[in-house]
Amino acid sequence: MTDNEEVTPLLASPSAPNKKPGTAFAWLLSRSPTTIFLTVVIMIATLGSGLTGLPTLAVVEDSICQRLHRADDQAAPDDRLCKSDDVQRELSFIMGFQSMMEAIPSLVLAVPYGLLADRVGRRPVLILSFVGMILGMSWMMLSMWLSYYGLPFWVMWLSAFWQVIGAGDAVMISMVYAMISDAEPAETRTDAFYLIIAGSLVAHLVAVPLSTLLMLKSPWIPLLGGLALVVFTCICLTFIPESFHPTGSTPTAQTADDQGNSASHSPIQKATNFLSRFIAEARDSISILHSPSTSALLLTFIIQGFTNRASGFMVQYLSKRFYWSISRAGLLVSIKNAVDLVLHIFILPACSRLLMSPHFRFNYDPYTKDLVLARVSIFLLAAGSLLIASPSLVMVTIGIIVFTLGAGFESLCRGLISDLVDPEHTARVYSLIGVIQASSTLSAGPAIAWLFGSGMQLGGGWIGLPYLATALLCCLAAIGVYVVKPTVSLRRTRDQT
Repeated sequence: MTDNEEVTPLLASPSAPNKKPGTAFAWLLSRSPTTIFLTVVIMIATLGSGLTGLPTLAVVEDSICQRLHRADDQAAPDDRLCKSDDVQRELSFIMGFQSMMEAIPSLVLAVPYGLLADRVGRRPVLILSFVGMILGMSWMMLSMWLSYYGLPFWVMWLSAFWQVIGAGDAVMISMVYAMISDAEPAETRTDAFYLIIAGSLVAHLVAVPLSTLLMLKSPWIPLLGGLALVVFTCICLTFIPESFHPTGSTPTAQTADDQGNSASHSPIQKATNFLSRFIAEARDSISILHSPSTSALLLTFIIQGFTNRASGFMVQYLSKRFYWSISRAGLLVSIKNAVDLVLHIFILPACSRLLMSPHFRFNYDPYTKDLVLARVSIFLLAAGSLLIASPSLVMVTIGIIVFTLGAGFESLCRGLISDLVDPEHTARVYSLIGVIQASSTLSAGPAIAWLFGSGMQLGGGWIGLPYLATALLCCLAAIGVYVVKPTVSLRRTRDQT
């Protein structure tokens, strides 16, 4: 079966959600096959990557601790020594710099890969992203193991350069969202985003306690098991049909044109033509920024690197603040995963239906509904960050819950931008989002590490300085969301016509 034959039912299926299914199972079945398939494979990938998070932190912390505090008699250092300021400062620096290095390929290559996806399709680019991810994970694990034998920690940072293949997480996420945008109409697109996020959260909710349990025997069991699951996911992606084909051209015509070009143009001429097309398409992508609403929404993604890093930093923060083990801190942070799951499966879809229902006074259209929810979400992110900076365990726990209730902000903003651009520009605008997020991540890792180190030097409640800074950034992003005005979405207008 060809790609064109396989993609036909996918394009027809989005009409199903308009039937208002009466049960959650019927609602799930009403999603497009592309959305369901992506949800399953991303769940497997998230389970794999989720298994590696805590043991990676534990192995690096242990390796640093042994280098700094191992006694002359070769006895293992006391666990409390591993929570000392010098160990935690170096740990935050290593992991923060790692996140910065991983952002560089996305920053440099996200737009070219987005343009490539608009020309050859989303699936090949998505598979390339997973290949780069697998190679990077393998390099990182090898360097972590060799660090016990004296290998410098900076070698671990080189794992990021494998992500030149596929441009890393930013492009991978962008391709997933682009494929869903291709397969779902505007009225159900945000719900489809919620579904795939919820699937990831279910996997991560399982991954954290499972990883903690496996770490009791050895941290290398979840590390290697997680890598195997990501490899399996990459294999599964080869079976998903392509969701997008450029309009105005057929594969046959393109093949004939390519053959003609190969016969009549020299390599230099072909390179020049490719560069000219790339510049023209880049200019076309920049024209998207002429819309004030689109520009304002794109600017809100600047904070995503900081909120994502602040979320990922919680385990080390709690471990240091309350002198807990990595696994114990990870179990508390798993509350975040549970709340996140409830948010995307129940709270956000329920709020969406409430705001759009003609039986209530709101009766919003999909665009306005997403805008209202985005404004509430950014407020919750700011309030939660402030509470996490508190010295009280109770307040920190409440802060984690409040912070997590604002976690729909990114998908809501993506849905808003999807409504403001035409389908032909979806992949490249998502890649532009990836560039912005990569730029944010590039600075977020070292910034969070520096703020954490400064907070430890100041002492007392200042150890929560990274979350105070995150709260301030969320307040600035709120300005961008609140200046966006409700309007008629471009994509919804095209869907209706």
